[in-house]
Amino acid sequence: MKSEQKHILAIKQIDEERKAAVATLVAGQSRTAYSVTLSDCLPFFQKEEQDELLAVQNQLINQIKQLKEVNELNQQLIEQSLQFVNLSIDMILPEPQEITYNKRTQYDEPATSRSIFNSKA
Repeated sequence: MKSEQKHILAIKQIDEERKAAVATLVAGQSRTAYSVTLSDCLPFFQKEEQDELLAVQNQLINQIKQLKEVNELNQQLIEQSLQFVNLSIDMILPEPQEITYNKRTQYDEPATSRSIFNSKA
């Protein structure tokens, strides 16, 4: 957990540096640092750097697509697991009986709450 916190802190610091660099880059324009895209920044770089940035952009796009696919699969697996757990619980626990009027005793026993554990044992 502590290593995650270190990574999160480092990411935040790098992101702040990125924001500052972009703000410096677009200082003369009427745009804010938050609305600038990579395509807007390309003219400020040399051809070799532009090619590198575009390659990194393509890698990031591919990584994001893969993460979305994994996320969708995980969501489906979670839903299936939840359905299985609910089915298992329904199979283990008896259905609660309905309270109805009975001529002999006038009342049936009150419904017991659904519980996995037998408190009388």
